[in-house]
Amino acid sequence: MTATSYSDAVNEALERLDDLGYERGDHDFANHGPMGAEAVAALGYGDEVAGWVQRYRNAMAHHEPPEPRFPLDATDESSWRPALGAFERVGDWEQLFRRELAQAPWREVLARWWPRLLPGLLAGLTHGTIRTAHAVRGLAAAQTPSALQLTELARGLAYWAGRYHELPGQALFTGQYSLADAIRALPRLPSGTSADPGHRLRHLGEHPGYGAALTALAPQRTQWLLSEMTAEFAGVYLAHPEVFPVPLVHGVTAPAAVRLVLPHLPDELHQPSLAALWQAHTALLLAFTSGHGTEGTAREQAIETAFPLSMSSAREPSTTVTSMSSNSPKRACASTVCAPTPDTQPQSSPRTSASPAATISRPSGARSVVCAQSSGRTTAGFQARPGTPQPWALSIFFASRAYRPTSRLR
Repeated sequence: MTATSYSDAVNEALERLDDLGYERGDHDFANHGPMGAEAVAALGYGDEVAGWVQRYRNAMAHHEPPEPRFPLDATDESSWRPALGAFERVGDWEQLFRRELAQAPWREVLARWWPRLLPGLLAGLTHGTIRTAHAVRGLAAAQTPSALQLTELARGLAYWAGRYHELPGQALFTGQYSLADAIRALPRLPSGTSADPGHRLRHLGEHPGYGAALTALAPQRTQWLLSEMTAEFAGVYLAHPEVFPVPLVHGVTAPAAVRLVLPHLPDELHQPSLAALWQAHTALLLAFTSGHGTEGTAREQAIETAFPLSMSSAREPSTTVTSMSSNSPKRACASTVCAPTPDTQPQSSPRTSASPAATISRPSGARSVVCAQSSGRTTAGFQARPGTPQPWALSIFFASRAYRPTSRLR
């Protein structure tokens, strides 16, 4: 059993990462430090977090933390709305959320700003939403939230606001399609169309299939659809080896992140959150794929594949976390895209029997664990020692472990 508790590991990591800016490197990659550290701690590897943080800091230089410029007034929409998507104002956004969180409970602030930011869920390839979700999981597990944890939520929301990107149109659940059918029905851009994702995103509204896709999905239960999203987009990720892996993997991590946050939001925000996810999914498909590839078979192929979860350390051998479906055990892997669906119950392994990932209670009515092989993919800028999962893969695996009892994360 780890000697370092979840809360201690997370707070120590946040303290050591406090001086890093929101992005890093020449291509403005999102700062994954707080997300990755929280993910490692959430599986029960608190003792590994400090070493992970040091390796992360050494991998690539981060930008300087932004300085605030002009105060934003949270009570005046004419003050804050024009600053949405203005990344040069991210320091102002951080100060706004720090003030908000100092004056009201964090769940109240989250519920107030979630619907305001939701139309821009695609912000920073959904990293604003994902960073917010990791912060929320930490706060929900804390008996008394620390100043560092509240600051991290402020930064997650600030990054979301600073990279806010609102997509055209509005998604509504007024159609007849299942998620899989809607993905198959979405026409992709023909060959010869500009392959630049930025150009495609700017012209989404001109695509003949985009508007129809927004209203193609039939109404579905929240947890079921979230599980379908993680599973189907694990298949989409696999089906497009020609695409640089980072964008499409967020078709899995974004719904997994939203699943972590929904229990802390009013019920009336659940369906709009799912609609925003489907709209972001549609944008990812149209921006980054030029055909359907093997999308029709990738998910089922992934279901039949088992991989070990390697969390090697200097002190302990690699172990495996297994998950039981209704038919057969499937092994979940941190070097894979994993989307547990709500009726699965992970078994305990020697390493994880006392960890929060070992016991997860879920409602009945959904399917088996889906694991999609990463096919040896790596993400630029992340260097890890042998046997240590890449940070993005950890976020996929850990964020998708929904329904984890927060009482175990202490």
